[in-house]
Amino acid sequence: MTRAKGGVVHAAHSGDGGQEEEAPLEAPTQDEEDVFQPAKGNVVFASAIDAWGFRVQSFADMYAAKLGASATVLQRALWGDYYYSPKLKKIVGRKAAAGKLKPMFVQLVLEPIWQVRVCVLVGYLFDERGPGR
Repeated sequence: MTRAKGGVVHAAHSGDGGQEEEAPLEAPTQDEEDVFQPAKGNVVFASAIDAWGFRVQSFADMYAAKLGASATVLQRALWGDYYYSPKLKKIVGRKAAAGKLKPMFVQLVLEPIWQVRVCVLVGYLFDERGPGR
Protein backbone atom coordinates (compact mmCIF):
# COMPACT_ATOMS: atom_id res chain seq x y z
CA MET A 1 0.00 0.00 0.00
CA THR A 2 1.25 3.51 -0.71
CA ARG A 3 0.28 6.73 0.97
CA ALA A 4 1.25 10.26 0.10
CA LYS A 5 2.23 12.55 2.95
CA GLY A 6 3.48 16.04 2.24
CA GLY A 7 4.65 15.25 -1.32
CA VAL A 8 6.57 12.12 -0.25
CA VAL A 9 5.22 8.71 -1.17
CA HIS A 10 5.35 6.16 1.63
CA ALA A 11 5.30 2.46 0.88
CA ALA A 12 3.86 0.30 3.64
CA HIS A 13 5.16 -3.24 3.97
CA SER A 14 5.05 -5.98 6.55
CA GLY A 15 8.17 -6.46 8.59
CA ASP A 16 9.23 -9.73 10.21
CA GLY A 17 6.73 -9.22 13.05
CA GLY A 18 3.78 -8.89 10.65
CA GLN A 19 3.30 -5.20 11.53
CA GLU A 20 3.23 -2.60 8.83
CA GLU A 21 6.28 -0.39 8.56
CA GLU A 22 6.51 2.69 6.39
CA ALA A 23 9.48 3.43 4.18
CA PRO A 24 9.45 6.83 2.46
CA LEU A 25 10.01 6.80 -1.30
CA GLU A 26 11.09 10.12 -2.75
CA ALA A 27 8.72 11.33 -5.44
CA PRO A 28 10.56 12.92 -8.36
CA THR A 29 10.24 16.66 -8.63
CA GLN A 30 9.62 18.45 -11.88
CA ASP A 31 13.12 19.91 -11.75
CA GLU A 32 14.74 16.47 -11.88
CA GLU A 33 15.83 15.11 -15.22
CA ASP A 34 13.75 12.19 -16.51
CA VAL A 35 15.40 8.91 -15.63
CA PHE A 36 14.13 7.07 -18.69
CA GLN A 37 14.97 8.76 -21.95
CA PRO A 38 14.91 7.02 -25.33
CA ALA A 39 17.69 9.33 -26.55
CA LYS A 40 19.94 7.94 -23.79
CA GLY A 41 19.28 4.38 -24.95
CA ASN A 42 17.68 3.25 -21.70
CA VAL A 43 14.18 2.69 -23.13
CA VAL A 44 13.08 -0.29 -25.20
CA PHE A 45 10.03 -0.14 -27.45
CA ALA A 46 8.53 -3.61 -27.75
CA SER A 47 5.55 -5.68 -28.75
CA ALA A 48 5.15 -8.84 -26.71
CA ILE A 49 2.35 -10.12 -28.93
CA ASP A 50 4.45 -9.71 -32.09
CA ALA A 51 7.74 -10.71 -30.40
CA TRP A 52 9.95 -7.77 -31.35
CA GLY A 53 11.65 -4.86 -29.65
CA PHE A 54 14.17 -2.11 -30.34
CA ARG A 55 15.98 0.86 -28.83
CA VAL A 56 16.30 4.21 -30.57
CA GLN A 57 20.03 3.45 -30.87
CA SER A 58 19.25 0.47 -33.16
CA PHE A 59 17.65 2.76 -35.73
CA ALA A 60 20.28 5.48 -35.25
CA ASP A 61 23.02 2.94 -36.05
CA MET A 62 21.09 1.68 -39.08
CA TYR A 63 20.45 5.16 -40.54
CA ALA A 64 23.84 6.72 -39.68
CA ALA A 65 25.65 5.65 -42.87
CA LYS A 66 22.61 6.17 -45.09
CA LEU A 67 22.04 9.75 -43.92
CA GLY A 68 25.71 10.62 -43.48
CA ALA A 69 25.31 11.55 -39.82
CA SER A 70 26.81 10.24 -36.63
CA ALA A 71 24.81 7.58 -34.78
CA THR A 72 25.08 9.61 -31.56
CA VAL A 73 23.55 12.70 -33.16
CA LEU A 74 20.81 10.61 -34.78
CA GLN A 75 20.01 8.91 -31.48
CA ARG A 76 19.26 12.31 -29.91
CA ALA A 77 17.48 13.65 -33.01
CA LEU A 78 15.25 10.60 -33.47
CA TRP A 79 13.57 11.18 -30.14
CA GLY A 80 13.76 14.96 -30.05
CA ASP A 81 11.72 17.59 -31.80
CA TYR A 82 13.63 17.19 -35.06
CA TYR A 83 12.66 16.46 -38.63
CA TYR A 84 14.53 15.00 -41.60
CA SER A 85 14.22 17.00 -44.81
CA PRO A 86 14.80 14.70 -47.80
CA LYS A 87 15.02 17.77 -50.06
CA LEU A 88 17.81 19.37 -48.03
CA LYS A 89 19.21 16.01 -46.92
CA LYS A 90 19.64 17.25 -43.39
CA ILE A 91 18.07 17.30 -39.96
CA VAL A 92 16.03 20.44 -39.29
CA GLY A 93 14.08 21.90 -36.39
CA ARG A 94 10.38 22.60 -36.07
CA LYS A 95 10.62 26.06 -37.59
CA ALA A 96 12.34 24.81 -40.76
CA ALA A 97 9.87 21.90 -41.01
CA ALA A 98 7.05 24.46 -41.21
CA GLY A 99 4.45 21.81 -40.43
CA LYS A 100 5.22 19.94 -43.67
CA LEU A 101 7.48 17.22 -42.28
CA LYS A 102 6.82 14.43 -39.82
CA PRO A 103 9.00 14.05 -36.72
CA MET A 104 12.04 11.85 -37.37
CA PHE A 105 10.80 9.13 -35.00
CA VAL A 106 7.58 8.82 -36.99
CA GLN A 107 9.28 9.11 -40.37
CA LEU A 108 12.26 6.81 -39.80
CA VAL A 109 11.05 4.41 -37.09
CA LEU A 110 7.28 4.10 -36.76
CA GLU A 111 6.28 4.24 -40.43
CA PRO A 112 8.73 1.50 -41.52
CA ILE A 113 7.52 -0.71 -38.64
CA TRP A 114 3.90 -0.12 -39.63
CA GLN A 115 4.71 -0.92 -43.28
CA VAL A 116 6.38 -4.21 -42.37
CA ARG A 117 3.54 -5.13 -40.02
CA VAL A 118 0.91 -4.48 -42.72
CA CYS A 119 2.88 -6.52 -45.28
CA VAL A 120 3.18 -9.42 -42.87
CA LEU A 121 -0.51 -9.33 -41.92
CA VAL A 122 -1.70 -8.97 -45.52
CA GLY A 123 0.64 -11.77 -46.60
CA TYR A 124 -0.71 -13.96 -43.82
CA LEU A 125 -4.34 -13.23 -44.71
CA PHE A 126 -3.81 -13.87 -48.41
CA ASP A 127 -1.53 -16.87 -48.03
CA GLU A 128 -2.90 -19.70 -50.18
CA ARG A 129 -3.12 -21.85 -47.05
CA GLY A 130 -5.24 -19.14 -45.35
CA PRO A 131 -5.45 -18.15 -41.70
CA GLY A 132 -5.26 -20.97 -39.19
CA ARG A 133 -3.34 -23.18 -41.65
